[in-house]
Amino acid sequence: MDLSHLRVENDVLFGLEGELYLAGGNHGVLRFATGETVIRPDSIANMRDNLEFRRDAAARMGFSFVHMIAPEKYRVVSEQFPLRDTGGLAQQYAEGGCEGMIDPIAELRAETAGPTYYRTDTHWAPFGKIVASRLLALASGRSAADVAEAEAAARACLIPAPEEFCGDLGRKLDPKQSEPTVTFRLAHRIQTFENGLPHDYVRPVNDGRMVLVESAAPLARGTLLIFGDSYLHQTLPVLSFFFRRVIFCRTRWFHEELVAMARPDVVVTQQAERYLSYVFPDVGAPPFLLMAQMLGRTPAPSQEEALALANALSGGRTLDLRPFARIIAPVASKPIPWPNPGPRVALLGNRGLAASTRVSSAAGSGPVQKYHSGKGFATWADMLLDGALEFEAEDNFGDETGLAQDLLGKVPALLARQCYWACIYSASLIDPASGDSPLSVEDTETAMRQTWDALRDAGLHLFIVEDWTPPGQTAAEVLAARSDRFRLFATAYAAEHQRVHLVDTGERTAPQSSEDAAVVPWNAWRIGERLADAIRPNLPQAALLTDERDFYAPESNIYGNIIPNGLMKGDPTEVANPPWQGNIPPGWTCIFGGTLQAGSMRLETAASVDGIGMATWVLADSVRSDRTHAIAGIRVRLRPPAGLAGRLIQGRVSVLVQAATGGLRGVDARLVCSPGDASPLSVAHAFDPPEVGFWPVGTVQRLVLRTPRLLAPSATLGSVEMMLVAVFDGTQANGCRFRLGFERASIRLAE
Repeated sequence: MDLSHLRVENDVLFGLEGELYLAGGNHGVLRFATGETVIRPDSIANMRDNLEFRRDAAARMGFSFVHMIAPEKYRVVSEQFPLRDTGGLAQQYAEGGCEGMIDPIAELRAETAGPTYYRTDTHWAPFGKIVASRLLALASGRSAADVAEAEAAARACLIPAPEEFCGDLGRKLDPKQSEPTVTFRLAHRIQTFENGLPHDYVRPVNDGRMVLVESAAPLARGTLLIFGDSYLHQTLPVLSFFFRRVIFCRTRWFHEELVAMARPDVVVTQQAERYLSYVFPDVGAPPFLLMAQMLGRTPAPSQEEALALANALSGGRTLDLRPFARIIAPVASKPIPWPNPGPRVALLGNRGLAASTRVSSAAGSGPVQKYHSGKGFATWADMLLDGALEFEAEDNFGDETGLAQDLLGKVPALLARQCYWACIYSASLIDPASGDSPLSVEDTETAMRQTWDALRDAGLHLFIVEDWTPPGQTAAEVLAARSDRFRLFATAYAAEHQRVHLVDTGERTAPQSSEDAAVVPWNAWRIGERLADAIRPNLPQAALLTDERDFYAPESNIYGNIIPNGLMKGDPTEVANPPWQGNIPPGWTCIFGGTLQAGSMRLETAASVDGIGMATWVLADSVRSDRTHAIAGIRVRLRPPAGLAGRLIQGRVSVLVQAATGGLRGVDARLVCSPGDASPLSVAHAFDPPEVGFWPVGTVQRLVLRTPRLLAPSATLGSVEMMLVAVFDGTQANGCRFRLGFERASIRLAE
């Protein structure tokens, strides 16, 4: 074929409309297009044998298997290619009996939102990466609806790139060529660890490189193990929308030893089409973890990266690091580097929402400030969802007044954190600084729409809670008219857009005191209940220790929503200890640290307050003991289910605290992991009561406590224990009087 009319510079072929294609290189891509390259029969036989071997391994080891080809650019972006009637290598393999391979030419051509290949590069552009990720997720067995929602979230995160992109073809030219493009601003957290083998730009051999991506995306599911090349390496951020853990291995082979170590749900082998010029048999594959050294390169991961990779490749085993405790302890004692994939939410609103991340001013300063308050309706929703919303004080971007214009200014800081799947929004409808004179309704609505648009464009679910400004701050008729207008405005917006949910709070109960009606317990509870109902159907799946689907199922538990609620089943051989009286859930036992000298202490499972359901109450009446830090409460012990060894778990508790007199120091949830051998116990405290000072007398607070994360022990020998206790000073002259109602408790996966 006469190719003299083609313009080729430094192995770069110039196409129509400025499109660049690879012409030469180590694989002679232009010869593929002209049909000059004919695949050897033994290469086709190797591919058939490899696919059969991989499918057999999938059946034996219990994972889904997919093989994907990354088509050469000229086969997809064909209109601008200066040759017609071109051939390809993938077709020769298909004609040779290599079945079941994904060759996504049609799907890449069908994408209309943007180019699937960069103009100046051989690789997929962002829209091509989305197409490839969707196909892999569907091939892994995920439902079409689930995959479509994850894909929509990925597309919603596309933004114009701040700088032009210069690809591998553009860099070959003099002068270099670049192009405007788009990039992903992730709305979820990812953490990336590598084996310390950076890309080698000198030699075209990067085999042996390993990258681990841990994703907190709301729709991320399961573990994906990739044996592939630069096409899927560059696609890792997009794959994080679909898979919770992605392990990428740069190799041309399938490595069964890594499958056994990673225990993935899905294995993908992927090849650029140009690498199909010859396929090597899997039976001759060297051990992956030695490939870099065999090629004269030395992986150098950091200690933190090595620990993360070791955890991902441990095959579900518990890593025994005791022999290296002195060396590893400084790193191991730091917060676990993997992100918590729980459905973290941001709060953006007024005092009724802002109260959700503080106890109250009455509690004073100190560590108790970082826990949740029952005075905020988001806390009540979080409690009804077993603490699944994952928000802390730093996730609250609202303020006391919550003016729509002010909240609009908080949006950039909120989006910059890139860790949220949703935002709970509740703005004020009046200007508190101007008495009964409202702000312009039009200005308020404009600010709200701009805020909502920005959050929605970032891929977040938006839960809009109707604001009901307390009577007395503005004329009743003005408030009613404005509330009606706001409801219509918000309803229309929610109807126009996906992932926008309007929470109708209904009629408010008039405040019984001068306290703001937005935070009186009954109103906050009712709003939180409706917010939880709105969030629950949209909530990303969070895994619980014994039942990953059980968020709130009172019908499954005779105690209503009291522990264990199907979450924690105690050891039936445990028995209650004196001096307790009253009833507690089966499998739970009593704790009393100290000697009871006066007063009474008893347990009672009874109704909680404000319509919350049931609680196991610790009731202290003028109690005196011999300790300044006495404890009283309940505990449960359970065997961790098989397969959890070495995985991170966390305790969650909701508790109502009421101190009638001084002496109560605080409330604690303690998670205890016992290896079952001579090793020491691991203990995590949700709250360490102060050495001095007491809980505010006369206050009633509902808290959601979270323990730090611990590694679960072996199911064979180990056990997990949850302790829920009050800490009090028993030496007070008049004794201690307090009520603690433990309403919900669970232990869940937190990795």
